[in-house]
Amino acid sequence: MSKLHFPKRKNSPIIDYANLLQRIFMPIFRKEWHLMKQKNKPDKIVRAGGKEFWLYRYYEESDGSYILDLPDFDESPEYTGDGRPFVLAVQESCGYGKDDNDPDNPDPGDCGCCGWFHRDEPHAPIGVCMCNAMKRENKEEQAI
Repeated sequence: MSKLHFPKRKNSPIIDYANLLQRIFMPIFRKEWHLMKQKNKPDKIVRAGGKEFWLYRYYEESDGSYILDLPDFDESPEYTGDGRPFVLAVQESCGYGKDDNDPDNPDPGDCGCCGWFHRDEPHAPIGVCMCNAMKRENKEEQAI
């Protein structure tokens, strides 16, 4: 980019308008370009039960931090091809839950501690419930 030259005036500085505009707008453009590039890219991809879940972060104003936006399987359940439900590790366990570490207390508290919970990847927030009582039997129920 060539510099624009204006005639010199006494007691007046020479203003390089091209450079000034570039210094003002380029940082804004770079930031918007970076955000635009990152917009469709997921923050985390979790694989469970033969399916990929694309997870994005959102800003939680009360905490002042970014949190993964996890799907709500209680409100809109999803199932694997053989009828097993997808569950979150932090989801409250059902009545069929079992705790392998504490035989005296069968309630694990959440699905992540349940013996029926299966993760495809270590520490993944989404997994599959392998309990036969939670499995959907026929294809008509799975489509609902």
